[in-house]
Amino acid sequence: MNLYGFNVSKNQISTLKKAIIFESEKSVMLYQSYFGIENNIAVACCGSNLSVHQMQLLLDCGTEEVVIAFDKQDIVDIAEKIGTYEISIQPYEDCCTTFVAKHPVTKPTLKSICKS
Repeated sequence: MNLYGFNVSKNQISTLKKAIIFESEKSVMLYQSYFGIENNIAVACCGSNLSVHQMQLLLDCGTEEVVIAFDKQDIVDIAEKIGTYEISIQPYEDCCTTFVAKHPVTKPTLKSICKS
């Protein structure tokens, strides 16, 4: 089985070396409507299983990073089955919590920016 949307997104996937795999065609269409056809790196496997052939299509295109955007409960079930769930829910400091201002300004003026 092929990947839905692959023919439309393969050039961009090849350029960015990234792909997002959704379960359904609707998610691919939503992604394309949000980010535009020129930024589309989304494909759908049309189900909850990714075949070797589908993965090979992405690898042959030069994909180095794959984001699997399947249903959350399915992901949790798989993570529990393979023993990675517990580590995936541990809290961690990311760049957002490390570098965010204590009192961020949402509509700064040039004067307030220069002052800070």
